[in-house]
Amino acid sequence: MNDHLPTALADIPTAAAAATPTACTARTPAPFVLRAPCPAERLRLAAAAAGVTALWAIVLIASQRFTISRGFHHPVVALHLISLTVGFGAVLAVDVCALNGLLRRHDFTLADALKAAAVVDPLIWVGYAGLILSGLLLHPDLTEPLMWVKLVAGLAAGINGVNAKGLPAALADLPRATRLSDLPRPFAVRAVAAATFSQLAWWTAILIGFFGI
Repeated sequence: MNDHLPTALADIPTAAAAATPTACTARTPAPFVLRAPCPAERLRLAAAAAGVTALWAIVLIASQRFTISRGFHHPVVALHLISLTVGFGAVLAVDVCALNGLLRRHDFTLADALKAAAVVDPLIWVGYAGLILSGLLLHPDLTEPLMWVKLVAGLAAGINGVNAKGLPAALADLPRATRLSDLPRPFAVRAVAAATFSQLAWWTAILIGFFGI
């Protein structure tokens, strides 16, 4: 019986090695599939985009019919600037959090980025609504070509923001440790394009407004 003991002991490392995953297997990420928006979600996003466009058109038409006295001009300008600070500041915060989460910088994970975006996102729309309403009272000069560029940039920022609201829902299904390089290429391109377009639209409107138009 003792003659078989060394043989049995020699087999233990082999069995343990077979039961333990190899280092290569442990580092292989589990496959994942991004959840495509269901028809109801697509309908909600389309309705929201149509609502933003309709509100923009209504405010644009109404802005030519309303005038304010000189005494209210400065408070309305202050409201416009405060709304810009809140809205664009929130946009920057969301974009920075998302970028840090996808690049895994400062121990910031994708899950952390999604939580931050959920908290900050309402401020974007509060600021955006304030910009639209205060812009109505500022009576924009529609004979100025650059004013149209500014107005269209504002509309584009709103529609892009609605479109981007579908991104967190898809990202929520991904593993916590997901990086930007792990994302399927079409989705990564869409996410980066949405953030880039958002920045271009906001900065276009801001710079035109900075020069007094």
